[in-house]
Amino acid sequence: DALRSSVPKLTLDELFEKKDEIALEVQKQVAEEMSTYGYIIVKTLITKVEPDAEVKQSMNEINAAQRKRVAAQELAEADKIKIVTAAEAEAEKDRLHGVGIAEQRKAIVDGLADSIKELKGANVDLTEEQIMSILLTNQYLDTLNNFADKEGNNTIFLPANPDGVENIRTQILSALKAK
Repeated sequence: DALRSSVPKLTLDELFEKKDEIALEVQKQVAEEMSTYGYIIVKTLITKVEPDAEVKQSMNEINAAQRKRVAAQELAEADKIKIVTAAEAEAEKDRLHGVGIAEQRKAIVDGLADSIKELKGANVDLTEEQIMSILLTNQYLDTLNNFADKEGNNTIFLPANPDGVENIRTQILSALKAK
């Protein structure tokens, strides 16, 4: 009866947590009763708490659900880290791409300036505008060549008439003068 009077007051979790306290309480009650018969109770042990099978099943399901919830949170955190890392890598790639384009454009401008200086230094009988026109037309043709060299490209649109390149050169110069 000593054990039965202590256990119903507790939840199942408390029962598992307070086994030692319950054992002491049972020992006190049993020791008092048995001392009248000449017995001395030294220690009582609660070695096994065996709940009903349905209760065990429920406890296992609760435990499994808690572990699944923790696992889902960990997986979500891992996915978040992957997404953030990928976004940071993409941002860095874009930044480096921009730096590369800026350096490429600077090199083109420096190259054009050097070409103009060389042509002026060679005493070629051309105006600065004519030199720039030749260089820009050459750059346009280089760009077309780059398109043609790209793998998978099989179509390039070019002006249909013989004056097409001249028209492009004139358009480039007009755009430069408009600025």
